[in-house]
Amino acid sequence: MYTVTLPGNLTQAESALVKRGTIQIAALLAAKITGRGLIINDGDIEYSWDFILVDASSDEQNTFDERLLRMLSDYVHAGFPDAVVRYTKHEAPKLSK
Repeated sequence: MYTVTLPGNLTQAESALVKRGTIQIAALLAAKITGRGLIINDGDIEYSWDFILVDASSDEQNTFDERLLRMLSDYVHAGFPDAVVRYTKHEAPKLSK
């Protein structure tokens, strides 16, 4: 789960830049690393997302996670230097039998 914490309220245009830019960066990076699809789920708070590579090995997923965090941090900090970008690894919920 990637979470961006921004200081203060954003304008509608600023909010759209953060949201669209984040998703575009994740999709482009997924295509570059694996050439496979990307599942994008919105998180529990406004600026949070879950990005899951389709049929990726654990090495591919780890590489993706590391590079995406760096790229998102650079992107967000370019416009909002006080923002905090976090990656929290979590286990997907298990379906019971």
